[in-house]
Amino acid sequence: MTFEMANSYGISERDEQRIRARDKRCVYCGAKFRKSPRRYWPTIEHFNNDGPFDEYFNIGLCCWGCNSSKRRQSLSAWLDSDYCRRKKITCRSVANAVRQYLHRIKGRPNKDAAMIRVYDEAGNVIQTHEHRRDFKEVGRSKKRCEYCVKSAIL
Repeated sequence: MTFEMANSYGISERDEQRIRARDKRCVYCGAKFRKSPRRYWPTIEHFNNDGPFDEYFNIGLCCWGCNSSKRRQSLSAWLDSDYCRRKKITCRSVANAVRQYLHRIKGRPNKDAAMIRVYDEAGNVIQTHEHRRDFKEVGRSKKRCEYCVKSAIL
């Protein structure tokens, strides 16, 4: 079944055909695309919201529900969202195109680089390091940066 979608991002016809051939289901939740309900409509998804918007490696097809949930969040922040936890969407469950994108950007500096502070039981900072991906600072009772531990499984 072929679905019509607007291509207002300047994606070449060749790349759009390759993406349509590759992504038969939502690259995030794996849902089969359908004409109804709307949450199953296929949409063009940019793994990096800052572009490039016309590059094959940065584009996938996802259902309207996942695209609507992600909005302008970075991919790594969205993968840590309540929506993804409810839908059991993880860096391991997503389609190969998404995993390849995550591997491609791993360790690269980006605008989300931040300093991570790790606390001991008493609330004292025991470690500080630069984190080059979206981060979530865990509570003071943790001794490790939860996101750094998670990203090691990519």
